[in-house]
Amino acid sequence: MKTFILADKQDIPRIGIRYLLEQPALRVETIEEAFTQTVLEALLTRFPDAVVILDLACTDFMTEKLLATLHTAHPEIHWLLFSDDIQEKLLDHYCANPRFSFVLKRCEINEINAALIYATKGENFICNPITQMLLHYRRDTNQNKENLTSTEKEILKAIALGKSAKEIASE
Repeated sequence: MKTFILADKQDIPRIGIRYLLEQPALRVETIEEAFTQTVLEALLTRFPDAVVILDLACTDFMTEKLLATLHTAHPEIHWLLFSDDIQEKLLDHYCANPRFSFVLKRCEINEINAALIYATKGENFICNPITQMLLHYRRDTNQNKENLTSTEKEILKAIALGKSAKEIASE
């Protein structure tokens, strides 16, 4: 049995997620709502292994910095970032973290359900549109990489060996 904490001030998405969480297959024990930082922090303390469904853009208090602080203070919490748009900065920082999942509000119901199921198991989930975005981003990044010249490679090796700029220049 799992506790879910909803942190989204938009009524329709919150009501829709609540409906999905009430399906017997998910075996949700408690559904709490947090509209302030104080309430969220109290709930995180009360339910240390909960799943927080969060839309950063749809709370009046949550920032990326606060998310990082809360994640550090409550390492067993699973964060399901459920939003219209996920910032690349968050993806870069958290997409490989097993305590974070990402799903867009425009995803089909089966993907949203899958994200909820994965969250109940403590596993991360990244929806298909975000996965595609990450794949294209990595492909574009790899295509735009310039190869280093042999001189540039030698300079990097010297820096890695701890040589000073003066030593590198004299060589």
